[in-house]
Amino acid sequence: MPGNLIDAIIEDKEGRLWIATDKGLSRYDRKSGAFTNYGNRNGLAGLEFIQNIAVSVQNGNLYFGQNGIMYFNPDSIKDEYLTAPVVFTDLKIYNKSVPVTKDGILHRAITQTEKVYIPSSKDVITIDYALLDYFDVKKNTFRYKLEGFDMDWNNVGTRNSATYTNLPPGKYSFVVRATNNNGIKNEKEASLQIVIVPTFYQTQWFQILLAVTVVILIVLFYQIRTRSIVKRNKLLEHKVAERTMDLNKTIKELNGEIANKDKFFSIIAHDLRSPFIALLGFSKYLVDDLNVLNKDEIQTISENIFKSAKLTFGLLENLLQWARIKTGRINFEPEKVDLKKIIDETIELYKNNAQSKRISLDYKLDDADLVYADLNMVQTILRNLVSNSIKFTDEGGRVVISVNNEKKFVRVNIIDSGVGMDKEKITKLFQIDKNVSTPGTQKEQGSGLGLILCKEFVELNRGQINVKSKIGEGSEFSFTLPKYAA
Repeated sequence: MPGNLIDAIIEDKEGRLWIATDKGLSRYDRKSGAFTNYGNRNGLAGLEFIQNIAVSVQNGNLYFGQNGIMYFNPDSIKDEYLTAPVVFTDLKIYNKSVPVTKDGILHRAITQTEKVYIPSSKDVITIDYALLDYFDVKKNTFRYKLEGFDMDWNNVGTRNSATYTNLPPGKYSFVVRATNNNGIKNEKEASLQIVIVPTFYQTQWFQILLAVTVVILIVLFYQIRTRSIVKRNKLLEHKVAERTMDLNKTIKELNGEIANKDKFFSIIAHDLRSPFIALLGFSKYLVDDLNVLNKDEIQTISENIFKSAKLTFGLLENLLQWARIKTGRINFEPEKVDLKKIIDETIELYKNNAQSKRISLDYKLDDADLVYADLNMVQTILRNLVSNSIKFTDEGGRVVISVNNEKKFVRVNIIDSGVGMDKEKITKLFQIDKNVSTPGTQKEQGSGLGLILCKEFVELNRGQINVKSKIGEGSEFSFTLPKYAA
């Protein structure tokens, strides 16, 4: 309704209500639920009515009180139609009107333009419009919609412009509808086709090219990354395999060492047991029967005690030296060594042993008999090898020590005419986990540790030890030592 204050209400023959207000007349159609307003533009002399003065007569005329009497027949009132068009009045970019130019956006006036092409870089667009109904222009209202962008109509009241920013490239249709001051909608809407022209990087072909490039780069990166990971994994696998092999090797060596030590201590315990039993037995015999034994019997028992003690001492000495080697606590001090002197000392040391078995103990030397080695180790090697040769040679046999010069080494040979050994026994001579201790020809005892010490000492002096033997024909032990360079 045109006003909020109702002065009078009356019903016509069609059941429509005519409502007089303080700002004009309004008709309410009960069937459609629509109001139609009437004012000066419809012929009313005045817009104000006198309260409670409204009459309907038999011929259908309606009378209302104003500054006089105003009457009309409702059947003679024709519905108003708005024929005035909506037109576009201006196109602005960045709030500045677009001029009409041959090569510009507008080639003719906006009122005569149906389609415009606007670069996407021109991202602030304003369109002005107007309703060509000049009766109370300020009360004309509008609504617009940019098809392809707006989801719903924009009811903007009396505002006669629309602004859009950052429209994506594409085709749009800008549509405007208007309503005059009497609430009558115009039958014809205004439409303007707008094409936002993309820059090269907004075009479809560029986006396809960019997408393909990105996909290629992703694939290349994935392949490079995959190859790098595969290469790194192979490297890690190789390192893990190497470490695993090293670890397995170390574990195997440790297990071997543990097994060797277990076996070694078992051998030592067994070999120490015999001389200690002999010592205990002979000592007990002396303690219990000293008063009834004669001088010769005491002499014999004392000699046996001495032999058992000497054997035990030799065994313990070898054990101590082997332990020092394994723990790295033995000192290796190479120097100029006179082999002839050491051999003479060794022969002198074992001369009585050899004579007791009527074994001839000889040696043969070349002119050059100087070596560069650890003196104590060379002495131990010779003592062990000569002692073994005497032990396993029968009475009346022979042991010969010879020295031969080679290019960079001196070879020492200890050859006996003893019992000899088979190949299986030879392979076990230098193995700590193999008990190859064998009694001598006169039941002399040993631990088998002496030959192991010989091998360790020879190798520490950068030499080699070898064995040749046949059962019944004797044995030949030889080892090399570096020559002394004057």
